[in-house]
Amino acid sequence: MQTEIENIFQKGLRKVEAPAAETKPVKKTGRRPANSFPYEEVFPAEIIALIRELNTVYGFPADFTSAAILVAFSVRIGNSYRLKFRDYFIASAVLYIMLVAPSSAIKSPPLDFIFRLFEQRERQLWELSKKEMEEREKWEGKTKTEREGEAEPPKPKERHIILQDFTSEALAVICDQNKKGVCIHSDELWSWLGNINRYSPSGSGATQYLSMWSGGKLKVIRRTKSPIIVENPFVSIIGGVQNAVLGDLFGDRRGENGFMDRMLPIMPEGLPVARWGEGDVEPELVERLRSALYRLLETSVVEDEKGYIYPTMLQFTPEADERVMQWHNEEHCVKLEQERDATYATAIAKLDIYALRFMLILHLLYWAVEEDTLEPQPYVGLRAVEAAIRLVDFFREEHRKVHAFVYDCGGRLRNELEKKVYEDLADKFSSAEGLEVALSHGMSERGFYRFTAEERGVFKRLKAGLYEKL
Repeated sequence: MQTEIENIFQKGLRKVEAPAAETKPVKKTGRRPANSFPYEEVFPAEIIALIRELNTVYGFPADFTSAAILVAFSVRIGNSYRLKFRDYFIASAVLYIMLVAPSSAIKSPPLDFIFRLFEQRERQLWELSKKEMEEREKWEGKTKTEREGEAEPPKPKERHIILQDFTSEALAVICDQNKKGVCIHSDELWSWLGNINRYSPSGSGATQYLSMWSGGKLKVIRRTKSPIIVENPFVSIIGGVQNAVLGDLFGDRRGENGFMDRMLPIMPEGLPVARWGEGDVEPELVERLRSALYRLLETSVVEDEKGYIYPTMLQFTPEADERVMQWHNEEHCVKLEQERDATYATAIAKLDIYALRFMLILHLLYWAVEEDTLEPQPYVGLRAVEAAIRLVDFFREEHRKVHAFVYDCGGRLRNELEKKVYEDLADKFSSAEGLEVALSHGMSERGFYRFTAEERGVFKRLKAGLYEKL
């Protein structure tokens, strides 16, 4: 298991007495069919009811709404809390989630609906930044004599919660000025991944996100200005991608450097065409979720003069600690040993880190939704642990599905046209023979040569102009 420990976090550790034994583990209801997101097993009743209504009224896939809610709580926890396991491992609430579905599926609307709950807060932040800009511009427009006796107003800050379009330099500035954290919401992850390496052909853009996932620094080197170094950036990511480009996502070194291993995929099978229901979503359910998110929104981040942050440290109850150890050693590690040769082995190896992150998020989610106490309990209990383990089981299966799609033949043949052309080609064929078959099915010449490119893994180039099926 990887460590995310930073020495600075030790200063935020609270000294509290462990509570008595717990008696409230999560109630298990069994695995849902087709490995659906187990929202009925891990979320409180109010959130379950909202997810169901959004599915019934607007046709939002429950898996995607659930993911959006999980990430929304992740970003509102941000740098305010960490979970400490024993004396070594420190878990943040950072999540990288990828929603996989055809272009006809409803991926963006559930995300838009959930993140729209932050609109009021975003407007407040913008008004504050706007006021700072106006004061700064007014001061800079004065002469030196006019400024005498006046205090210099602070430089305006860029305050954000949700990001969609930005450069790597802008992200560093935003993370530096939003210590609690931000969320990247991308409708099309494929385009976003292309953009993060736009100015770094070597792939250093993706490397920055690998570092941030692990709790490392965000560093941007600029030619004409001093570098930007953010000690404790918090960035969660969620976005959609089409099944057809999954193979491309694992290319361009992203599969090799471990970037895709850190993306938690959600790829529902057999999504029905969305139908609208009667009526509207119960406003009280929406307001309950908004109130819970805003409750976490107000939790603060302690920062020193050098920019280091000191999150409040949570720990496990004795029973929860024992269950985490038992799960990791007797369940998780056994499965890793059984599947160490699978293409998804490195991806599921990251799930023990994600397990701790889920435990942190769910513990604080339960407090924000259900409890009347001013502060959450400093000890994470069995309920959050069991629910997080259930989420790990879900994402393990999703990794299997995605890797089967990408690396098995069914994944390499991305549509019906490619399947028909492949079936009609001889085991060995020349370029001219293959192009004739492709054109007869309506595949363009350019499309055919892309199809036969060796990196696709569908054909082997024996020599110039001669190919063999794989």
